[in-house]
Amino acid sequence: MNTNTINFLEKKRLNCPNSETANVWQSLQDLYVKRLWHQLTLELSSFLNSDYFNSGDELLEIYQQFISDIELRISPLSLVEISLCIVKRIEDVAYSIHLLEGILEKVTKDVESVVLCKTAIGRAYLAQNDLQSVKKIIDETTALLNEIEGITPVHAQFYDLCSRYCKLQGDFSGYFADALRFLGCIDLNEISLSEQQERARDLSISALLAKNLFNLGELLVHPILKSLRTTNDEWIIQMLLVFNKGDHVSFENLKSYWKEQTELAANEDSLRQKLALFGLVELTFHKPANYRVLSFKEISHFTKTPLDSVEMLVMKAFAHGLLEGKINQVLERAEMTWVQPRVLDLSQLMELKEQITSWSAKVRKTISNIKEKSPEIVG
Repeated sequence: MNTNTINFLEKKRLNCPNSETANVWQSLQDLYVKRLWHQLTLELSSFLNSDYFNSGDELLEIYQQFISDIELRISPLSLVEISLCIVKRIEDVAYSIHLLEGILEKVTKDVESVVLCKTAIGRAYLAQNDLQSVKKIIDETTALLNEIEGITPVHAQFYDLCSRYCKLQGDFSGYFADALRFLGCIDLNEISLSEQQERARDLSISALLAKNLFNLGELLVHPILKSLRTTNDEWIIQMLLVFNKGDHVSFENLKSYWKEQTELAANEDSLRQKLALFGLVELTFHKPANYRVLSFKEISHFTKTPLDSVEMLVMKAFAHGLLEGKINQVLERAEMTWVQPRVLDLSQLMELKEQITSWSAKVRKTISNIKEKSPEIVG
């Protein structure tokens, strides 16, 4: 036992403004004396996360006079988590980084703790807008993250950092991927409604602006979009559905909304090109599976693409893996053999049902003809 530590805890207990907090300090002292490190860790973590501490100064004192004495007796991950409780209330970001780097040196043998500590350092750099240092942290930590089995709260912290970095960088594809990974690591109830709405908006805008993202299915079925229902941003959900169907008419109807959104308005040309690709996929979907032949004029009309640009549009769809087939330049048509699977809305599902019903009827008719003309084979 360290006498200085006991004296510190006793002093804190005696100077408490109320009996409830004094009891917590007494409990911490008792657990310390009894060497019940696990119970002490839980009690300390709960205390540090409470509303009792208004500034980082007292927390720093606790770290220097108490936690530094037990840091080798508690688990590395608990040490990092307790340190984060302190760091988040310190206004001096540079000092926070210094403190975390010191903690990092003490947990080097535990991968999960290293990842969590490095992620916290990355968030501090992000607060300073030091994006180069953040990128370095992310690169170093990605390989370590792959060594951790399963999905842990550490994964959520890391993907949150990555998504925030990509947002500042204007990397829509990167943000979309990492933000969805973050949401996959948590329970939505763990974040406030306002944060859910912010993330839903950012995810939707990123999905629309990401150049190589053409599968909106995962986002369309994600419960986070429900946070935008009955709000002024509900139109964003409609925009996603509009793109999923390649619906140019509805896109124009929503123009008064998306024109007010800075990033969407600034990328109008890119949005229209992307919508044309979605429209080509939708047009192909409408065709019978055994005869997906589209004339250039038909494509031009449906996708609002100039006739002389249709061939390039089809080639882009092939390049993005949205469609497979070939172009017949002589007959000015595209012959599709495959369409990328995607999430369908109710109207698209009804159309698919009609296609299956039609196909089923043709199959029954074929079987009936075979029975009539070749009874000895069928019988």
